Amino acid sequence: MPIAAQCPNCASNFKAPDAAAGKRVKCPECHQPFTVPTAPKPTEMRTVKRPRTPVQPIEVEPADDFSPSRPKRRTSLVWALAAVWGGVLLLAVVTGC
Repeated sequence: MPIAAQCPNCASNFKAPDAAAGKRVKCPECHQPFTVPTAPKPTEMRTVKRPRTPVQPIEVEPADDFSPSRPKRRTSLVWALAAVWGGVLLLAVVTGC
């Protein structure tokens, strides 16, 4: 993984190969020699915790024309139709039609 380096003379930024860590190199811009910093070890890296921002509650006003997304079930109508058809079927069987 390339190492981020900055020339102390001209302040130009560039990425140096891993093999250049801790070695003296010439800046590609001003050609002045400087030492490339060593890459931090994974154990030396740490995460920075950001402060939590408080969540603002959202005020919701109820709608005047509220209608549920699913229509009401009409179970009484279904039972009434089933009773009527059952009666007609029973009548047909009894009369022999």
